[in-house]
Amino acid sequence: MSVAADLQPVRQDETLERQVLGGAIALDLAGAYSERLRPEDFADPRHGAIWSAAVSASSAGRVSIPAVVSALRASRRINAVGGQGYVSSLLPYAATCAEDFESAVREFAGGAMARRLRVAALRVASRSADDGVSADELGPWALAEIGAATSRADSADAVGIDRVIDEHWTEHERVRRLGTVQGVTTGLASLDGAISRLRPAQLVLVAARPGGAKTSLAVHAAHAVAAGGGRALVWSLEMPRRDLGRRLLCSEARVSITATINNSVTEDESRRLVAASQRLGALRSRLAFFDDEATFEDIEAGTLREHQRDPVSLVVIDHLQHVSWSRHTRDERQHLGRVAKGAKKLAKKIDAPVLLLSQLARKVEERDNKRPMLSDLFGSGEIEAAADVVLGIYRDEYYDPHSADRGIAEVLVLKQRDGPTGAVRARFEREFTRFCDLDADEWTNEGSEGA
Repeated sequence: MSVAADLQPVRQDETLERQVLGGAIALDLAGAYSERLRPEDFADPRHGAIWSAAVSASSAGRVSIPAVVSALRASRRINAVGGQGYVSSLLPYAATCAEDFESAVREFAGGAMARRLRVAALRVASRSADDGVSADELGPWALAEIGAATSRADSADAVGIDRVIDEHWTEHERVRRLGTVQGVTTGLASLDGAISRLRPAQLVLVAARPGGAKTSLAVHAAHAVAAGGGRALVWSLEMPRRDLGRRLLCSEARVSITATINNSVTEDESRRLVAASQRLGALRSRLAFFDDEATFEDIEAGTLREHQRDPVSLVVIDHLQHVSWSRHTRDERQHLGRVAKGAKKLAKKIDAPVLLLSQLARKVEERDNKRPMLSDLFGSGEIEAAADVVLGIYRDEYYDPHSADRGIAEVLVLKQRDGPTGAVRARFEREFTRFCDLDADEWTNEGSEGA
């Protein structure tokens, strides 16, 4: 028997195809995975058409059975796929969570690539049996066939330096014309000056000991972005959203959190809380919270889904040590490094900054000078490498209640790819969990240029 006769095309698992399509519709994930899966990856042409319709529906809004059916009608393929009844029949196959959907996608993508490879091998075997084809011609052609079969849907061609420079000047001209500075604010003018704001595609790590005010700084930044007209998402894996909401409300109203919890606010404080509630309520979906337990795949898929609906300006993940991954590893350093790298890739995908919060190692407590250093990061090597900017928060009153620097937080720029290291002093009103600038001249350049 010939090699070509022995290589029969692989048929994709029909059930797996239905799981992917059902999950994409039920979980509204078609847009988030549109670059990873291609219509031609589906062995059943009906399923390829439904996938295209689901991606189209995602770009227009939320994915649902009616939306997919509408997209199929618009492309005149509704009858070819079996009508609305067949599309609806995919839902029982759907995964119940993003993690299970991710697993199904990985298995599906592997099967699709194996099928493409088998088809490519058939073509190579058939052409290699042709005596009229020279070895010089056959080799490059065969490599190209195999390469095309194994290439990812989201693989990109190399971009020449001329185009890269053109992109720089296009962005420069846009910023000049609008009279704005690239990126979004941290909510502190002094910190904005130190790190040149939070810029697109950046991973910014904010590290402190538990209770060190890293969450307060991140939520302060998210609120500032939303108040400025941007859109911020906060993934709170440690603190319930109601607690974050209460913190933000008390910060905005300058009312003690303890007083709100104990229901001991004064009449004036109550009026301030109502006014602050109205101001925050006006932000609506520009500041949104997730507080369910989530893997990194859930965070990525949810963020991409939200970004597809309405562009996101800032993402906060609180915090690194609480992010799990569907692919478990016993090595904690490797796991944390994987999450940090994933957060950096997510920032690039949405072209917006990601604030990733992290605990500092306990060893910082053993030094006389307890200001954070890069080596204090858990799994510091890979995390430090992934981050564009690393900020450490130090409050002297955290260690000495009678400190002369009570109410002062130092935000240390421990790493910055495009600028110097140094320190910014800001006011931190602990009873309100509120950050504010001390003075525009508080920035001190104490370090070296970033690399």
